[in-house]
Amino acid sequence: MVDWMIEVLCSYKCKNQSFFLAVHYMDRYFKETKKVFEPTDLHQIGVSAMFMACKYEEIYPFKLSLVHDKIAHKKISKDRIRAQERDIMRTLKHDLSTSTSYEFMMNSLYLLKLNYILDEKYFKYLVKVCIYLSKMNMYDYKLL
Repeated sequence: MVDWMIEVLCSYKCKNQSFFLAVHYMDRYFKETKKVFEPTDLHQIGVSAMFMACKYEEIYPFKLSLVHDKIAHKKISKDRIRAQERDIMRTLKHDLSTSTSYEFMMNSLYLLKLNYILDEKYFKYLVKVCIYLSKMNMYDYKLL
């Protein structure tokens, strides 16, 4: 699911923070809910988490019709997406603000003033490498 979320959010040119928020929402939901899920529920939860994260982070968030038609390929109804979003929100007690590893990494780079120390080209490359490593880190919770 995490790999697919990276693919979807990158193809729609979403901010990196949207990915990290979506995974965070999904993980917290799984941790805090008492429900037992089927493997088929994972897709619905992931789609809803991305929808929520984009609403929180993006200037132009996903519209429900885009999520239904293009991302969920019309396999999840708009009502189910909305219902899943409500369930996630209730489970998370409407607490959507959080710090992610992406924010920690970016803040660290700027606090170390690496944007002034390194040439712009090298700093951008360092940011790309850090983002890549942060995304790969999402696959292995022992690393987190």
